[in-house]
Amino acid sequence: MKKNYDNFKDFENIYLEDSFILEVIENSSQLKFIMEVVLTTNNSLYSKPKQNEVHCYKNAKIVFANVKEIDWKEKDLSPSKDASGEIDYGNIHELYFEDGYYYIFADIGELKIKSVEPKIKYL
Repeated sequence: MKKNYDNFKDFENIYLEDSFILEVIENSSQLKFIMEVVLTTNNSLYSKPKQNEVHCYKNAKIVFANVKEIDWKEKDLSPSKDASGEIDYGNIHELYFEDGYYYIFADIGELKIKSVEPKIKYL
């Protein structure tokens, strides 16, 4: 049965689809995404968006720990630069759990990860 990210512990009050990947850190046991995460109004850290911004953003890292397996497809870690000169790696379009794996569909590629449930740590 498919479980979408908004049903993961700590993920229910964020919106990944408009969040930005700032950095990807991968080693033998962890995969970390340093993100500029969109907070929904129900998030305890939510505040009114800054001028010229649609969403409330908060820097955070998404950590997949105890990684047993990572399968990348079409891996692309080419950065983009926005109008203000800030660099990012795009968005996560979809994140879900199904049949023992976490699946990520993002601008950086497609990933299939076997690990414990990811956690968010706000920076």
